[in-house]
Amino acid sequence: GPFTRPPTVSPYPTLAPTITAAPTLTPEPTITPEPTIAPTVTPEPTIDFTLAPTKASTNRPTRAPSVQPISTPTRNPTRFPTRSPTLRPTFPVPPTPITEDETERRRGISSLVIELSGLGPFLEPNSPQNLAYNWLLENDERKLSASDVPDIIQRYALASLYFATNGDKWTTCGRGGSISSCESLEQRFLSGASECVWFGAGCDDDGHIDTLNLRENGLVGTLVPEMAELSRLETFVLSRNSLSSTIPTEIGRLKQLHFLLLNRNSFTGKIPTELGDLNRLWYLHLGNNVLTGSLPGAVFVPTLQHVDFGDNRLIGSLPVDMTLISKDLINIDVSKNRFTGSIPVGLGSLTDLSSFTGNENNFSGQLSGSVFNDRMTIFDVSQNKLSGLIPNGLFNSGKSLTLLNLAANEFGGTISRRIGELVNLEQLAFWFNDFVGTIPNTLGSLTNLEVLHFGETELFGNMPSEICNLRTDQNGVLTTLSADCGGSPPVVACDCCTQCFEPN
Repeated sequence: GPFTRPPTVSPYPTLAPTITAAPTLTPEPTITPEPTIAPTVTPEPTIDFTLAPTKASTNRPTRAPSVQPISTPTRNPTRFPTRSPTLRPTFPVPPTPITEDETERRRGISSLVIELSGLGPFLEPNSPQNLAYNWLLENDERKLSASDVPDIIQRYALASLYFATNGDKWTTCGRGGSISSCESLEQRFLSGASECVWFGAGCDDDGHIDTLNLRENGLVGTLVPEMAELSRLETFVLSRNSLSSTIPTEIGRLKQLHFLLLNRNSFTGKIPTELGDLNRLWYLHLGNNVLTGSLPGAVFVPTLQHVDFGDNRLIGSLPVDMTLISKDLINIDVSKNRFTGSIPVGLGSLTDLSSFTGNENNFSGQLSGSVFNDRMTIFDVSQNKLSGLIPNGLFNSGKSLTLLNLAANEFGGTISRRIGELVNLEQLAFWFNDFVGTIPNTLGSLTNLEVLHFGETELFGNMPSEICNLRTDQNGVLTTLSADCGGSPPVVACDCCTQCFEPN
């Protein structure tokens, strides 16, 4: 018949860019992706400080023989010797012997590094830890000893990160001035200044590092477990780089963390359950990586407010801990994964929840009206396998919504006239579903609407004039309006639509 649902169209048009909650630390500009293959780090020579210097040679020069006068004197006068001094042979300058104090300093640092990193990384030539160790011994201008805590531990941890992420090619404040810019020499990593003034770092009044923000700074390589030695760290931001290791389980030891932002890298492997030990965490952003496995419920600590797991390869259902434990959640992004199961009913019990984005997954079943609350402004579950009717709970509790995206699912039935009660809506998408009946004219009361999609459904009839009056040429703000208004005759008669679909 004329209203038979056409074949599914793929890929689906998108309503709007995915909205991901971000902390207010710094703005998120567009970036050019960095390569994920770490260039080879130029090794520093391994120094064996147990070798004694070689003594210089003590050979003396031989005397030149005296010139004897010839038997028959010549008529020419004898030449006087020149005033230039006789050249003497040069001797190599012996290296400065290593003192007992220096030997003891080196032994102490060796023991400290082995204690922090283990014997394996310490002995492995050109490992980040080995390079950091040699830098402490030979090149660090401060010449610290193992007893100089926390400074030596902090400098070792930061130097390990530097060498593990190709620090000489960082965008800002690497130690090489020809490649990376920096406001001052002191701010450059591995400078002789306090690590508290190195770029991106900050310390508390006791000299412990509490902030490290190297966002979008060209880091390429791995995240080293030695970062767990920065025990006072509260803000840890490495987003928008090209880190490609697993997330070290040792990060769970950073018990003071409030912000952990590792999004927009290429981290692999599973999300460590040890992150559940971060019982002061507010922001957990792991989105836009290559993480696999299920989402562990353990990471949902009571203090969490913003979580981003979007654009990974996570599977399974959403853990109940998300709504039972993390009651203060404000933003949840689980979009663009491979999650299954239903949308958690408990979302509605999160009284501060403002945004839920779960688009592009495999969620199925009916949508419960209990998922909405009075503060929710963004609800995007497009491109899933959800079915059934639009729940009445949406109209009871969704009055703060500005974006409602139900596109590309299997929703059916008629669109309730109560949709006109969602007066704050700015973007609304029903397209690519099985809705039937006519388009309710109560949508004309949504004077804030900018985007409205009905295409590729079973809706028919005329586009209500009340909706056409929302168009920008009628002094409204509606810029985009789609429906099945293609073909002759059209399924939906619409003279004010900006996009028309034709039945297949």
